[in-house]
Amino acid sequence: EVLSTLIARLQHLTVLEPAVGSAAPSLPQPHLGASGLLPDLPHPALLRTLADHRGAVLACAIGPDGARVFTAGRDRMIRVWDALSGVEQQRLTGHTGWVTGLAVSTQGHLLASCSTDRRLRLWALPGGEPLAVLAGHTDGLTACALSPDGRLVVSASLDGALKVWRTDNHRLVHTLARVWEEDAAGRIKPANRQGHWSAVQACDISPDGALLASASSDQ
Repeated sequence: EVLSTLIARLQHLTVLEPAVGSAAPSLPQPHLGASGLLPDLPHPALLRTLADHRGAVLACAIGPDGARVFTAGRDRMIRVWDALSGVEQQRLTGHTGWVTGLAVSTQGHLLASCSTDRRLRLWALPGGEPLAVLAGHTDGLTACALSPDGRLVVSASLDGALKVWRTDNHRLVHTLARVWEEDAAGRIKPANRQGHWSAVQACDISPDGALLASASSDQ
């Protein structure tokens, strides 16, 4: 029973295939065996698990060459991993709140990160040197995106706005948000219909850089 249980538990591991194959003929007959992968085993597509964050992981990104993986979360830390070995290569610190979004430029030279500390940060790759801290939102940030050419970065926030920044001089280019005004009766109402009226939760830029998409709690 012990041998059959071990084989059932270990038969999915490629590295142990020779050992399992040589032990299989020694199984008593008849014996119980699993008809397929056991339900508590990892999915066969899983390559490795990267686990060293202290708290929930809220964002991840992969470099354009697939060699590095970036993760971040509630521990306020950005961790850089070697995708092949799973070894942690670097830690980027600076955010004072949860890190909620990461984006890597298609050229692989720039990393953007955003946080509940209301800051968007830019980092030089591969060294991880801090380049800029962009501030302007009135509430925590939820997501960020880089244009394909790396010249623009977009931040999304719980304040209902998206902001578009230049990455070279770090200047604000656009604020995409609904404008609110007070009417004669003192009631606050929207002055336009173009912006989200609730928190913006996600954003992305098309591969040709011509289109920005945003998603919000306003449905």
